[in-house]
Amino acid sequence: MISFPKDFGVGFAAVLYLSIFATSIGLVASSYDCRIKYSELRNLESARWSLQENHSRLLLEYSTWASYDRVDKIARQKLLMKSPTLERMVLVFR
Repeated sequence: MISFPKDFGVGFAAVLYLSIFATSIGLVASSYDCRIKYSELRNLESARWSLQENHSRLLLEYSTWASYDRVDKIARQKLLMKSPTLERMVLVFR
């Protein structure tokens, strides 16, 4: 046990022991909170990675659906569109 000079008294020792105890409880709580936050971070990073993969797949699918050849094929088959001839083109000037 630590001995203090008589000037400090028992009150000082009690305050010192209580502050050491409170600090150790705070350290344990802080370590636990850090582990919980790190676990949440890993889960969020995993979710972000999954969302990034889905976004990449969607961009690829979008570019496939919006490709010039596909749009041209649908315009010609379903909408019965065709390229205009030179006689049917009109130039508009401002």
